[in-house]
Amino acid sequence: MIRAYLKDSLHWLHLFCFKLHTFKREAERLSRGQAGVVFLKVYPWLWLSGWLVLCGIGLTSEFAGYDFHWQRTFMEFAE
Repeated sequence: MIRAYLKDSLHWLHLFCFKLHTFKREAERLSRGQAGVVFLKVYPWLWLSGWLVLCGIGLTSEFAGYDFHWQRTFMEFAE
């Protein structure tokens, strides 16, 4: 069950990130409920990847000796 969820989530994430025209074409055929399910499958992965990118940028700048405003950055990311 979890494997099928991950496979479907990564399929939609791949379409959304790399094949936007195909994603739009397939999304037009979805009902409102199905579109909500796709959103709930794609959004957590995009949120997590954005969070990891911000952490990577923050850690890199801290190691390089620059000040990184963690709280301000993540508060803006949360909005």
